[in-house]
Amino acid sequence: MAYVRLVPLSNATTYPVSVEFARRHSRINQSLSDDLVWFYIASATRQAENHLNRALITRSYSYSVAHTQPPQEWPLVQIPFTFLPLGLDYSITHMERYNLELPYSPVSNVTAVYYSCWDNTTQMQLTLGTDYNVDYFTEPARIHLTANFNISNNNHITAEFVAGYGDNPEDVPIEIRHAILLMVAHNFEFRGDTDTYGIPSAAKQLMSDYRLHTFEAYF
Repeated sequence: MAYVRLVPLSNATTYPVSVEFARRHSRINQSLSDDLVWFYIASATRQAENHLNRALITRSYSYSVAHTQPPQEWPLVQIPFTFLPLGLDYSITHMERYNLELPYSPVSNVTAVYYSCWDNTTQMQLTLGTDYNVDYFTEPARIHLTANFNISNNNHITAEFVAGYGDNPEDVPIEIRHAILLMVAHNFEFRGDTDTYGIPSAAKQLMSDYRLHTFEAYF
């Protein structure tokens, strides 16, 4: 079982669409609603990022992954058993995994990788090229820990990385920006109707080519 923690280390400097642009799309003429429109833009951006597994405006993150070995969980712990008819005893151990998938794309830089113990009293910064390598070409980006690096399942790996399309709204693909406009208009129009909560189907269709399907991040 993997336990993960994703923490933003910096705030995005802007959002994929501006308040003025969203007001024009939704045909909201009064500026009295600007704070509400901004709220819906922020919410729609977060919904889009979670749906896509992507960061839109560039920001930094810290991502930690830890593994535990519950006492009776098979095959995460060594379990002796006997092969018949030879009568030989063997043990099954947890299969080592050395690839760590980063949760958000596109990743432009992995700034640091740390190996820490449970209570964070001991932290070791790993060395690029010696302890790990980074694959930026594929999505999601992967950190590959070298085979000679011994990892205890009771400890955790923390990666600090930068992800996002850029610092400006125009850097975000136009289909995703269009989807966020639809989400803002939907939330504004149905702001009191809980039955219509969620991403509209048209917005999902616009973002479908960019949605990233990831697998569990084991190391």
